[in-house]
Amino acid sequence: MFFRVLALFLAVVYAYAAFVQINDPDPLIWVSIYLVPTALCVAAAFDREDWRLTLAVAAMAGLGAVWVGSAGIEDSHPMKGFPQYGIFREEVVRESLGLALVAVGLLIVGVRGRMLSASGEPDP
Repeated sequence: MFFRVLALFLAVVYAYAAFVQINDPDPLIWVSIYLVPTALCVAAAFDREDWRLTLAVAAMAGLGAVWVGSAGIEDSHPMKGFPQYGIFREEVVRESLGLALVAVGLLIVGVRGRMLSASGEPDP
């Protein structure tokens, strides 16, 4: 039961992240990036996930976080509406943190799915 609630909570967080990306300069990319984990978490909450796919997407998000983060703050421009000081003013920092949150959440979901498939036991 705890995992089902966690998976649904993550799905809501990722869906919200997709929603706020609508006004982003490149919304199609970022909305998609957050809708895929939303769908995977909903599937996991109802025991319909493919743990291999979930872990593959987690790995891609983790690599994406490193790649976007390594782009360098010098290449980023602060966005209006955000503080003009501190580390979160840079878009690459926010983007890489978002991808890292996707990677961590899907890693938890995927590992749990892998453990269940290895044990052969249904979810209590």
